[in-house]
Amino acid sequence: MKKIVSFIKNERQFILFIVIEVVLSLAFYHNLPGKIAVHWDASGRADGYLSKIYGAFFVPAIHLVIYWVFYLFPRIDPQRQNYLKFISNYKITRLLLNTLFLTIQILLLASAQGYSFNISKIVGIVISIIVIVFGNIMGKLRFNYFLGIRSPWTLSNEKVWRKTHRMAGPLWLIGGIVILIFTLIGGHLFFYGVLVDAILLALIPTIYSYFIYRYMDKGEKEKQ
Repeated sequence: MKKIVSFIKNERQFILFIVIEVVLSLAFYHNLPGKIAVHWDASGRADGYLSKIYGAFFVPAIHLVIYWVFYLFPRIDPQRQNYLKFISNYKITRLLLNTLFLTIQILLLASAQGYSFNISKIVGIVISIIVIVFGNIMGKLRFNYFLGIRSPWTLSNEKVWRKTHRMAGPLWLIGGIVILIFTLIGGHLFFYGVLVDAILLALIPTIYSYFIYRYMDKGEKEKQ
């Protein structure tokens, strides 16, 4: 019993988000239509639907899975001792994800009840803020196997990890601002702009980690 109480006490700020999502679904369930829009194109037009029961609860269900995944990361990671070195930023990351899921759930339920708005634009703004905030904390992430730029070279050398994330932090901050700009512009430019931006945010740090690794490896060989 003490373990359960301790678990709830430590995790209450994260569990609360899921509880709110479920409560909202239950509260408005009787007002929901038979089919609920769950996907929208870049212009904000609904183009994907689920039945009432699945549409009302699929976001909390996915959120619950993601919650447990992020709860377990620090407990199963071979480098779990390093999480204590960036635990506050890890909590910020979890809160950012929780905020995203709750936002999507609120927008989904509001849309199902007839409220008209561009859900793609709102979600795009939220995502851009998340990317900007994550860019600010990326340089503080310590070596681990789950969160951050996980290339073969960052995972094989802690110095490469550190240098790569210090470079990627400002890059992601700029990338988040770019996503925000494309989101506000909207239309097809939003879709392609965000797609290219996301690819670059993943690709550039990966390539950088490779060259840093090669440079450091070359330096070590020259010393020998």
